[in-house]
Amino acid sequence: MASFLLDCNNAGAEFTHAVASAVYISDIIHPTYIPEIVSLLFPSSAAVTNLAGIAKPLLAVQVTELADGIFIAFAANHAVVDGNSFWHFVKSWSEISRGAESISKSPVFNLATGDSRLIHLPTLEKNLVSPSQSPQRVFNFSREKPDRLKEKANSEAGTDKISTLQALTAHGSSMDEHSPISKHKRFKQLRFGNLDWRESEDAVFAGCLLRERYAATLAISASDLLERGLGGASVKINELISRQGDETARRAAEGEWSASSYYREFAAT
Repeated sequence: MASFLLDCNNAGAEFTHAVASAVYISDIIHPTYIPEIVSLLFPSSAAVTNLAGIAKPLLAVQVTELADGIFIAFAANHAVVDGNSFWHFVKSWSEISRGAESISKSPVFNLATGDSRLIHLPTLEKNLVSPSQSPQRVFNFSREKPDRLKEKANSEAGTDKISTLQALTAHGSSMDEHSPISKHKRFKQLRFGNLDWRESEDAVFAGCLLRERYAATLAISASDLLERGLGGASVKINELISRQGDETARRAAEGEWSASSYYREFAAT
């Protein structure tokens, strides 16, 4: 068993300036799948697994000059920070770059929860989940199309509670079922990560740098997913998300996670 303490002393940040004069923006955004060159535009420390953060940067930023533009890559160690806090940093840095004398929302580093117990971590060499080697792709949507999906999903379901992200997720999952690879699958699992205390009644958690993260899973049959259409699939996702809350997050952190914790190995953010 092992325990760690994060000391906010600025030593865990790395900033890199690089030049790739032979690479154009079109080389990055036009290919169907993410080209291999993209991995080189991220900080070298981005390849460090979460567990190696003991001696490696917890935050790394690389600014690369391209032939016709600039590529800014961020990498953060998810063992100590989640996506919400990560984007808080990016937005704060943007405010500073625009000349702000102080950032609009300061992070909370000292969280007094009334419980000073250390969370003991399992043996580091065990339970590592390797990252997928499958091709990766980034989908770009115009501002209008996600809004249309949301409107269609709510109309089909007869509600107004489905969010844009929920409708977009349902749409992507339904489209996947039409692919040749998915035709023989009887069930599909949709996994939603980075669920945290953002909506907690305890306001102190809202700005906390080190947020608890957990995932919720929705299991649905492939035939049911197709028959329900966009609206029905969106409702299922909405119901799952609606069941999450402060009590669920605390139960995941204090009981279920500590009883069956494991580490997922990420190559980069």
